[in-house]
Amino acid sequence: MSKTSSIGRSWGSILNSAMNRVALVLLLSFMLVFALLFTAALAIGSAWELTGGNLLRRFRPARAQ
Repeated sequence: MSKTSSIGRSWGSILNSAMNRVALVLLLSFMLVFALLFTAALAIGSAWELTGGNLLRRFRPARAQ
């Protein structure tokens, strides 16, 4: 009886540590993806502001009139 409970306990700890590792990897990968998306959004927003709201034309300073 004690042998089966110890075997069950060891399998439980192995599963628990594996699930913890999977959860940690998933959390870190989601954080990395979010950071990359945030950086891309900042870059696109900066380009949008620099081009005056038109990303398709090149940035030209305002003409003197």
